[in-house]
Amino acid sequence: MRALKKAKKAIPQDVAVVGFANESITPMLEPNLSSVHQDGYKMGQTAMEYLLKQINSEEKLPTEHVILPAKLVVRESSRIITNS
Repeated sequence: MRALKKAKKAIPQDVAVVGFANESITPMLEPNLSSVHQDGYKMGQTAMEYLLKQINSEEKLPTEHVILPAKLVVRESSRIITNS
């Protein structure tokens, strides 16, 4: 965002910006940063469950793919506000 501002690009009018991880600082940035939110606790819990399953198995288990829900948190950096 700093580089875009330095290049005289307006956020979000010229370029929409979206981050990942939805850190606690994202609402404090100027403009407020839109972000993808994932539950870090659930990610760690799921990873530990699979790790323990691997450790406790007599044989090597196949790789499992898990998709956890994510949510887009729209803030000022990707939302164009019109006066109409």
